[in-house]
Amino acid sequence: MSTPVADKVHPAQEAVLQVARDYADAWRTADAPLMARAIHPEFTKRWLSRSPAGTYLEEAGASRMVRWTADGGGKATHERDEVLFLHQHGSIAATKVMMSDRVEHLLLAEFDSQWKLFTVFSESRQWEERRDKSVAARHEAAINRVVMDYTEGYYTGNPARARAAIHPDLCKKNVMRDPSGHDLVEYFTGSKFVATIARRGATGKAEDPWPEARATILDRYGDAALVKLETRWFDYQEVVLIDGEWKIINVLWTGKSGEPQAVEEWFYLRDSSEPEL
Repeated sequence: MSTPVADKVHPAQEAVLQVARDYADAWRTADAPLMARAIHPEFTKRWLSRSPAGTYLEEAGASRMVRWTADGGGKATHERDEVLFLHQHGSIAATKVMMSDRVEHLLLAEFDSQWKLFTVFSESRQWEERRDKSVAARHEAAINRVVMDYTEGYYTGNPARARAAIHPDLCKKNVMRDPSGHDLVEYFTGSKFVATIARRGATGKAEDPWPEARATILDRYGDAALVKLETRWFDYQEVVLIDGEWKIINVLWTGKSGEPQAVEEWFYLRDSSEPEL
């Protein structure tokens, strides 16, 4: 069975940990129904594929993850899991799963009063030894620069600066609440995020002065770091090292209060060619 890092946790944290345990247990025991209950339909799992030609970002969605689990999951590759609670801010949370063969960062959100898994980044344990302690400080400084480029690019309406910080296939998600009280998922790709910044800058909606930003590295393993970013909003960001450059690949965010934002507040973020929610 999966176990949390501590014997005693807050009840709210226990609910988060249970979903993370369900995910890990489902993969280890090839329990497809349990996997389907743990992940949101718009779930995304990502990992790096490394070769002499370069490093590539790969991903699988919810249906593929459930199918892989039904086909055997991790029964042949790992025997144990350790689930660690990393952080929670209201309706979003971050955990870490230590498997026999992989280490994974899990980002969860409360959706219609149930915790669901939205994004996972998976790193092979064979890359653990790649982390050179002598250059750890340099890597951490580079991670923080990327997060600040993302932040300042957004708040000052500088799309070029934000574009340099993100992977082209950025996956940015948040949960919003419609007037009837139902939750919806807002999803930004890299191109949509950059276009939003350009549009806001061109229309004078960039915020000046931009708010104080605080970035904290919650966990780093191999070529991946999980960062907590606090501005007027609250982000969990997955930052990975790809061909020598740190890039943001996953973002799960919410309002400063930790509660889902009302749908009406975000109409101005949407491209005019997209249908309204």
